[in-house]
Amino acid sequence: MWALSAAYSKNIYIDSSIFIEARAIGVGIYESSNVTMNNVITADVRKREEFDTGVASNTVDKEGCVSMCAYFNRGDTACFDNKITNSLAVGCRYAGFVVPGHDCDDAGNSQKFKDNVAHSIDGSGANIFPDVNGNSHSQCYEGSHFAAYKNRQHSVAAHFASEEIRFRNIVSIDN
Repeated sequence: MWALSAAYSKNIYIDSSIFIEARAIGVGIYESSNVTMNNVITADVRKREEFDTGVASNTVDKEGCVSMCAYFNRGDTACFDNKITNSLAVGCRYAGFVVPGHDCDDAGNSQKFKDNVAHSIDGSGANIFPDVNGNSHSQCYEGSHFAAYKNRQHSVAAHFASEEIRFRNIVSIDN
């Protein structure tokens, strides 16, 4: 159902690729290191119909274009040195990108999540959360160099536990 799954892997390079119409997640990266996505389009991720009826009908399914180190809602210490740059998330249900933030004051140097765009998402453009492998993210973490437009909810969501959360170079239009 997922268009791309990078699980328990390392040293993966995905460039100039398009993933359209997946179920639940377009691109899922977990327990993987040194995964680089550049110039990737992930679009039209839909819900799984089997969750509409029966026992699974009360299940909350996670539906997003790109999930990096986030899908199982736990600190993924095996997920590090990953990068998403110059990529686009379009037409997904929960979020365009669910990604870890970078260290505070590292916005100019970090390539972890940079120059990406989300639009026409039913939920948030990006959910940026504290990285368990980051430098004191319980005290401060950051998200930067991101654009979001025409999303139903937030351009960027930061509803995670940290003393300080910073955003820089964010463009938010008609969310």
